[in-house]
Parts: sequence; structure tokens; C-alpha cells
Amino acid sequence: MLPQNSYSDEIDLLKVLKELLGQRKLIITGVVLCTIAAVIISLLLPGSSKKTGFFQFEPVSVSSYKSYRGVFEDVSKLNAYIQKYHDDTTWTVNSSVFTGSFEPEYAYGKYPNDLIKENTVLGVRITSTATNPQEAHNRVKTLGSYLETCVVNMEIWKHYGAMRTRLKSQFTASKVSMIEHQISMDYLKKKIDSSKGNVLSNNAVSSHERKVVKLDRVYEDYLSTHHQLIATNMSINNIEVAMELLRRKVAVDELLLGYVKSTEGLLKDKDKFLIDRSLLENFVAQFDDYFGSKSGSENLETSRYQVEATLLGFEVLRNEQFKFVSGPSLAEEPRKTGKLSIVLVVFFTSLVAFITYCLFISWWKDMRLERA
Repeated sequence: MLPQNSYSDEIDLLKVLKELLGQRKLIITGVVLCTIAAVIISLLLPGSSKKTGFFQFEPVSVSSYKSYRGVFEDVSKLNAYIQKYHDDTTWTVNSSVFTGSFEPEYAYGKYPNDLIKENTVLGVRITSTATNPQEAHNRVKTLGSYLETCVVNMEIWKHYGAMRTRLKSQFTASKVSMIEHQISMDYLKKKIDSSKGNVLSNNAVSSHERKVVKLDRVYEDYLSTHHQLIATNMSINNIEVAMELLRRKVAVDELLLGYVKSTEGLLKDKDKFLIDRSLLENFVAQFDDYFGSKSGSENLETSRYQVEATLLGFEVLRNEQFKFVSGPSLAEEPRKTGKLSIVLVVFFTSLVAFITYCLFISWWKDMRLERA
């Protein structure tokens, strides 16, 4: 004979099975209705298309790429760029887009072993999904354009910031050099006057006067008075040439510094100018306005050519070095809607839910009978 508790467990199990059989219509009907609803909903769900393109830029070190990331990995900037330039303004992104859509391509792999050279980043593989292939294509292009705009504008910002500091430093150094040259020239002119006096009076030349005549950074000792006059005049001429070159350099630096100051308004708001597609065009327009208002001179032409070469360099950077070398016109990847998964999940979930519901109702009834 089996123990009482084992017999009770068996009776309870049979009771559960009977209860489920008694409620089979409710369970089957509920599961079928939920499954049909899941099939209908999954058919109404839009498909998902995925596009990928490889965006190339000039190979940079990993540390330099991190500085790029520090600029373009900003959700607020990207959403502002999308609102401004993307056709579908309902598209919004969150911070996960930078891990899911931007994947850097390394020259020696992401985790190279025993690498002697420093690893470099060759570009970024950009991926995006949308409800249709065309929108996925457009999103990849927008993300690539955003990356290009941020990086090129960052390079412009860095260049003009460094250019202003460099010009100020050069301007000050040139002014100091001009003062030093003027002091040297004044000294040499006094020496000429002294030497001429000695020649005319036929006085003996002192050892101090016969020594130390500076000629092109070379000290000549024990020259005759006549030779000292010649050497000193040559030194004065050399200093005058150097001062003329410094005066030209100061004039060119003043023009360049004036141009840089005229562009400060274009770089006022960092959050705006970093995502401005027309920033380079604005600099070109400012270049034309600034130099067009100046009267022609050799110094003006020199400074103009320097700035023009810089702007052309940025155009090459944008048009040649930053571009899609493949895609986003790649073959469409299979749709990943997961319709079967949705139906199966709903089927099993509804089955468990209705069985649990029936058992709960049965238990609740038994509890009420016991209390009665």
C-alpha cells in the first residue's frame, strides 16, 4: 500500500488534468485567437532593410581617430544634422547609433598580435536600417555626410586656431628682430663715423677700433681702417636687406591676421559650425570679401596666395580623401522582420497564460468551497 501523501499527490495530478480537459475549449480558443492576432500583426509590420557602405579617409593613427570620435559621437549634433539635411525628419537616433552604425576599419585588424608598427584606421564602415531600401540607402549617405562634415570642419577649426596663434607669435618675433637690427645698424653707423674721423685726421687707430667688425656673422680682426669701412658698410647693407624682408613679412602677417580675425564669426558656435556643410564655402566667401576690398600690392598677393592654397587644400581633403569607396549602393541584405518568431512567442505565451488562468480559477473555486 502506497503512503497517504503519495496517493494524495497522484489524485491532485489527476484532478489537474481533468480540470484542464474540462477547460480545453477555453484554452484552445484563446490560444488560436492569440495566434491569429499575432499572424495578422506580423504581416502588418513593415519590413526592415539594411544598407552598408565603406567611408574612407586618409589613414590616421588610432589616437587621431579617437579625437575624431570625440567630435562626431554626439547624439544632439547628429540629430540636429538629420533635422537640417535629411529628407525624413522623423528619423531620430540615440547613442547606440555610434556603436551599431559606425565600425572603424583597422589596417592590421582591431586586435593585432605582436604589431611592431602603430595600427591605423583606414575608414569607417557605416550601416543603417529602415523600412525600405531607399530610406536605408539615404540614411547611410547622411551618416557618411555627417562624418565628413564634422571631421573636415574640425580640421578647419584647428587650422585657423593654430594659424592665429602662429601669426601673433611671428608678428611679435619680427618686430623684436627689427628693433635688434636697428640697434646693430645704429652702432655700425657710429663706427663708420669714428673710422672716417680717424682717416681724415690721420690719427692712430686704437686696438678697440681695429677689432671686431661684424660681417655676415663672422668676426674679422685686425683690419685696416679702410677695410673696416668697407666691411662695416657691407654689414649695414645686409642689415637693411634683412629689415626690408622683415617689414614685408610683418605686412603679410598683418594681412593674414586681419583675414583670420574676419573669420571669427564663422567659428563662434561650436555646436553649429561643426555640422555646417557650407562652412568651407563660407570661408571662401569671406576670403573673397576680405581680399577683394584691399588695394593691390605685392604683400597682398603673397598673403592672398597663402590663404588660397590653404582653402584649396581643404577642398581636396573634403572631395578626395573623405568619400564612399563602396556603397551604400550595395546589394540589399535579407529582410530581418522575425515574423515566425513573433508568432511562436505569442503561441507559447498564450498557451502558458490560459493554462495558468484555468488552474487559478479551479484553485479559487476549491478555496471557496472549503470555506463554505
